[in-house]
Amino acid sequence: MTDIADLLTEIVPPLMRQWGVPGVGVGVLTPEGSRHFGFGVTNVDHPLQVDESTLFQIGSVSKTFVATMLAELAESGRLGLDDPVVDHLPDSGLDGRITIRHLLTHSSGLFGDHLILNGPRLLADGADDSIATGVEHIAGLPLVFAPGSDYSYSNAGLIVAGRLLEVVTGRRYADLVRTEVLEPAGMSHTFTAADEVITHRVAAPHRSDPLEVARTAGWQRGWQLPGWDVPGGGLVSCVRDMLSYAEHHLGGATPAEPFAPQRERSGPTERIGLVWRLDDVDGVRLVHHGGLTIGYCTQLCLIPERGAAFVLLTNGTSGDQVNQEVRAALLRELAGVEPETPPEVSPADATELVGEFDATFYRMELAPHPDGGAAVRIHRPEPRPGCYYLEPPSIERVEWCGADELVITEPAAERGTTIDVRRDGTGTVIGLRLRDRLAPRVAD
Repeated sequence: MTDIADLLTEIVPPLMRQWGVPGVGVGVLTPEGSRHFGFGVTNVDHPLQVDESTLFQIGSVSKTFVATMLAELAESGRLGLDDPVVDHLPDSGLDGRITIRHLLTHSSGLFGDHLILNGPRLLADGADDSIATGVEHIAGLPLVFAPGSDYSYSNAGLIVAGRLLEVVTGRRYADLVRTEVLEPAGMSHTFTAADEVITHRVAAPHRSDPLEVARTAGWQRGWQLPGWDVPGGGLVSCVRDMLSYAEHHLGGATPAEPFAPQRERSGPTERIGLVWRLDDVDGVRLVHHGGLTIGYCTQLCLIPERGAAFVLLTNGTSGDQVNQEVRAALLRELAGVEPETPPEVSPADATELVGEFDATFYRMELAPHPDGGAAVRIHRPEPRPGCYYLEPPSIERVEWCGADELVITEPAAERGTTIDVRRDGTGTVIGLRLRDRLAPRVAD
């Protein structure tokens, strides 16, 4: 086995230079113990060395903490995962068919990104950003699909889950996550608000081209995410604490239900537990989740049958490019898992894909490509006052790689990413699912 320190020293710094990421924290847990590595700096303007205690926003990895706490409440009999949410939030205005399990498996049908898209408007003039207010903003929106009938990544669902935790326990979410997860897991260096982290070493967010600190970027008012985003993406942590969190789960200190497959994401080898992604690769179960906020990108992966885990924290908008390469190398070393080869493409006709698909922050227009598959044009909407638009992907061409699956073949940076094709009962294409988010077809 290659020494992990030598491996990381060889691959991480060149990737940081290639993608314009100033700082990377890496933690690796094996049965022999944990190791922490820091590369680069916290801030290009006022640089400090990244170390095992440097704080990063961990984004949507925060969602896994919600799943842990709700699973514990279910195990103790204080609620049932198949309870309708309105049983616990009777005045919420939510659809009565939505269950707690739907929230934790992204199958509630709630429009996932309303509070990102409309964040600047909803947060203007010091408006209330509590989790309860977040639920009020979500409750009256039409569902994207009937609860339990499909799957689409939903930040909104985790905001509702966070509020449910507050109501059932009678406690603030920030206090609850500290006493129920952070303290039991030995995570003394993990926080929910800027005033808690200001005295610690913090990795600043950066844009990658040009490389600079990302100031006044995002849908939030300042550096920290709004209060309603804390359950779904607002925790701030470090390599050392995140490995403690992984060890807490691997040691059996938490319920097993979050790691049991609940539904397919994209075929039988890619499923979802309660929030956690469950992938079977070369016969090895990977339990993982990523996180992405403005200027930060996180990967946390547990390999239960090997008693191993790793965490990757970066402070650049291109951090995912670094993380994917490092993730592949660590999976090879820790689990003997080889990166998946791109699926074979099929020359099948793409006429049925012609049209536009609404991905909330952009639209994808598909048309037959002269060399096969479909050409893709990304249309950015006309910006509306008070709205924030996430950066769209750079997709140029897709080709069939299965009966209901496409693969991106151009540009090279996106090559190999798959897209699910969604159909109605008659077989008509009604939507695409890219990176777990549904993009419904736009009616002509």
